[in-house]
Amino acid sequence: MIEQADDQDAGPSRSLSPRQQPLPPPPQQSNISPIQHQNFNKRKLKIELSSLPLQILLHLNVYFFLFYWLCELLLYIYKGVRFPFPGNFGGTLVLEMALLLFIAVIEGFRLFFGYKGNLAERKQTLVWSVILSLPILISQLYLMLWQTYVLRVEIVLCAIFFIMVSLEVLLSAATIWTFQRHESFIRS
Repeated sequence: MIEQADDQDAGPSRSLSPRQQPLPPPPQQSNISPIQHQNFNKRKLKIELSSLPLQILLHLNVYFFLFYWLCELLLYIYKGVRFPFPGNFGGTLVLEMALLLFIAVIEGFRLFFGYKGNLAERKQTLVWSVILSLPILISQLYLMLWQTYVLRVEIVLCAIFFIMVSLEVLLSAATIWTFQRHESFIRS
């Protein structure tokens, strides 16, 4: 009670000790802590530039490629048993199956670079994805048009895969352009 009387007697000239300083009001209807509230104005705005359509197409392509590759492998086994291939001991069949293995390795790297380039917003890795798309597209043309025995099922599978990769190349090019435009905007 004596302290209260002293506070009233001192009037406005007396300053409050640090313990007696009033706390700032907490943010209303917010789920953030006072520490987060203090740092709120210090944060930088992050703009997401990665392409959602490209990411969806890359994700679908992973599953379609597994299906495509297994179908092609089974079709080559079928063609090896059913049809005669030119060359010693089916040399052409072995080369075409080696092409299928080459496609699997290149497609794995292409999808990896596409994922990383899009999600990490890196132009260089997306450029590598586009560059690795060229051998894939050429191999699909070979499988649709120029291989020894072309089945209708292969034409359909290769055409779908060709269209998916072509769309990914177009979306990757647009995404690279977006990354470049944002980068030049930041520099200026």
